[in-house]
Amino acid sequence: MTAQTFIFFFGGFDSVSTATCFLVHEVATKPDVQNKLREEIDHVLRQPTYEAINNGMKYLDAVVNESLKLYPVAGFLDRLRVKEFDLPLATSDGESITLKPGDAV
Repeated sequence: MTAQTFIFFFGGFDSVSTATCFLVHEVATKPDVQNKLREEIDHVLRQPTYEAINNGMKYLDAVVNESLKLYPVAGFLDRLRVKEFDLPLATSDGESITLKPGDAV
């Protein structure tokens, strides 16, 4: 039981700390993003209410999401199709691809 608890704790801690490290690296290497983010945080923290923090930090949310796109915490996530889907053509002379229910994506 102790080992399982440790694994759950470490798994959650490791993924959050890794994502935070990549986020800080990206912000530190892009001064324009850093300045815009600092301005938004300073503006919101002048009146630190729940609503201001929750709804006023759109740029911070975008920066976090972009960092997670560049450096995803999970190596891969696979999904199973539940209904048929035709993929758009990649090129004008390409073949049409249809994903069937049960196909792994």
